[in-house]
Amino acid sequence: MKQIIIFLSFITLSSGAFSQSEDIYQDSLNWKKAIGEASGAAWEFVDANPDLPNVLIVGNSISIGYTPYVRENLKGIANLYRIPENGGETRKGVGKMKFWLSETEWDIIHFNFGLHDLKYVDSPEINVPVDEYQDNLIKIIDIIKTNTNAKIIFATTSYVPEGCNNPGRDSGDEIIYNAAALSVLLDYRDILIDPHYSLTKNYPEEQREANVHFFESGKERQGDQVAKLISEVLLTIK
Repeated sequence: MKQIIIFLSFITLSSGAFSQSEDIYQDSLNWKKAIGEASGAAWEFVDANPDLPNVLIVGNSISIGYTPYVRENLKGIANLYRIPENGGETRKGVGKMKFWLSETEWDIIHFNFGLHDLKYVDSPEINVPVDEYQDNLIKIIDIIKTNTNAKIIFATTSYVPEGCNNPGRDSGDEIIYNAAALSVLLDYRDILIDPHYSLTKNYPEEQREANVHFFESGKERQGDQVAKLISEVLLTIK
């Protein structure tokens, strides 16, 4: 499970393969550049240990909040990365997932989309309708499975309290989108579910009023759960 720059494995005598390797190498450089331009504890990477497995977190600002706690929990156990930006909605995920996967070889990928799909932005229409959300999840899973051999963990979308209006989100829509995601995952029995919705709903005191974001106590609790699930999966691949 040593960290390997992906483009090396593509170098062959074929000029076409060499061209592909250059593209992947450039993606890796761009990934590092994006990380360098990001700020915050979620992107404060330590030097990766080549003897440890590589874990990637894909998600929105909720995952940005709990990433430092996951990294602390997995110190000495795994190299914990997150994508070099806010993952946004599934449309963005479909378009950028191959780039996000380009940094190294991944052993585990923990991902979530939902909060940005179900929001309302400058329109009375929901950002990504639920049927498109499902189709996009299938595309994202296919990209991950095609481009990696990683074990996959999907986190359900966190609780949306009443009164969220910056941007607009309707409490209860996350239940609809979670049900839609879990319906898709019935066809992927190898993907582990992180019950993030239940965790966040059960501790309302850890969430900001009329806001999808959390206080530090909530971020820490979420990070502990994510790290626990990742640790359990790591035991199955060693």
